[in-house]
Amino acid sequence: MAINLVPSGLDQSEVGDSSWATTQNNNISSLNSTLLKLNALGDVNVSSPQDFDGLQWDEGAGEWVNVPTI
Repeated sequence: MAINLVPSGLDQSEVGDSSWATTQNNNISSLNSTLLKLNALGDVNVSSPQDFDGLQWDEGAGEWVNVPTI
């Protein structure tokens, strides 16, 4: 049985839970759908996002832009 974590809304599996894979897949889907909404924010410009990108404030543009972190 999964435990819902607040305020993230993600689920946590109990050790030995037979449905752990489903719980983790649901968490990844939730994270992906949330991260894809970043461009809807007025001061965020995410172009061609890659794994491990972070957000950095671009003073000239006056918005957050994605940058590689590794």
